[in-house]
Amino acid sequence: MYTFNIIDEHIYNKKKDIALNFTTKMFFVGDNIYNVTKYTYFEVWMLLSSHCKIRNANNEFELYEGDLLVFSENDNINIISSDNNVAFLILKIDSSSFSEILPYNDLIFERNFFQSHSRQFKNKIPATNPTSKFIKDTFNTMTDIFSAKLPGYEIEALQQTLGIILAILRETEYHTENQHSDSEIVFSKTHKSLKKAIDYIDSHLNDELSLEKISSIAELSPNYFSNIFREQTGVKLWDYIGEKRILLATQLLIEYPNDSIISIALKCGFNNCPNFNRAFKKFTGQTPKKYKTAILRQGENE
Repeated sequence: MYTFNIIDEHIYNKKKDIALNFTTKMFFVGDNIYNVTKYTYFEVWMLLSSHCKIRNANNEFELYEGDLLVFSENDNINIISSDNNVAFLILKIDSSSFSEILPYNDLIFERNFFQSHSRQFKNKIPATNPTSKFIKDTFNTMTDIFSAKLPGYEIEALQQTLGIILAILRETEYHTENQHSDSEIVFSKTHKSLKKAIDYIDSHLNDELSLEKISSIAELSPNYFSNIFREQTGVKLWDYIGEKRILLATQLLIEYPNDSIISIALKCGFNNCPNFNRAFKKFTGQTPKKYKTAILRQGENE
């Protein structure tokens, strides 16, 4: 059985925004390990367990101890489950906050490094790769730094983090000669229009949404918007809306356990229980009623 230290440490910028988070996380069979459509951090995961398989909508990753997963802020990942209980050591970087702490450098701090990677990079770096070994050793050093907390330890941790970023930049296909074209996609006018539409969706989940309305927000034609949305996010528009609405529903069921199922459904943009039940079970694997019952039982046992 693997052994590891439990770590959950943050480094903040002057505005007290989290710039860096270094944490150990355990996940159990069937857990929704990272049930989000899009990452908000640049992240490096290292498997501490001996072996596991995790999957998302597009890929299945078979991982062994020391294997790494690297995700940009713009990756579309919904990691669903593992085939056994596992532990990861995870480094998260918020690029905007992180870049305020250290001197700006075009090579690293330009936003497209954190937000996108080349098409050749497939997220996984095997433990047999020298870069993976270097990052594993660096993670061990960072664990010691956060455990000891000697004066100036924050600077040490940031220096180690920079070393990890440089190793990924220099020694992997995270960015290749094609990186410029990839970053152009991310920062194109179309991407900005898409972000505008996504922001609108996220803030109007309880409203009646239509393709015509959403595409008009993006100032794109409905057909083009549908195609570019799927291309850039990796999911269909209505799957995205459905997932976001169900995520909102799970939060409301926890916050308002005494509300009726239909009341929760209406607050999340569903106009009847059958549609809500089908969508809820599709994304969570259980009905709202069962989910609510489990929450109530948990509350009684606390």
